Amino acid sequence: RIAVLDWEMPYINGIDLCKKIRTTPLDKKDSYLYIILLTGRNNQDDIIQGLSAGADDYITKPYNFLELKVRLNNGERIIQLENNRIQIADTDDLTQLCNRDRI
Repeated sequence: RIAVLDWEMPYINGIDLCKKIRTTPLDKKDSYLYIILLTGRNNQDDIIQGLSAGADDYITKPYNFLELKVRLNNGERIIQLENNRIQIADTDDLTQLCNRDRI
C-alpha cells in the first residue's frame, strides 16, 4: 500500500492529507501506508514540512522515473517488513497458529 501525493491537489493538499492519514487509526489487519510526496516544491523548509506531516519520502519535480521506481520498491520492502512483523507478533512460534493476543 503506497500513496504518491502531490502538494497541490484538488479539494485537499498533500500536507493536510498526510496529516489526516497519519492520525486516522488503521485496523490491525491493515498494513502500513507508505506515503511519497511528489511535488514541485524543492526548498528545504518544504521538504521538512512534508516529512514532518507524515510523508515517508519526498521527491521533487521534475523527477527521474528510475528514481521514483526505486523509491516505490523501497516502500514495498518496508511494507513487507511491517507485514512480516505483524505476522510474527500474531503467530505462536511453536504451533504457527494465532496466539492469544490475536484471538
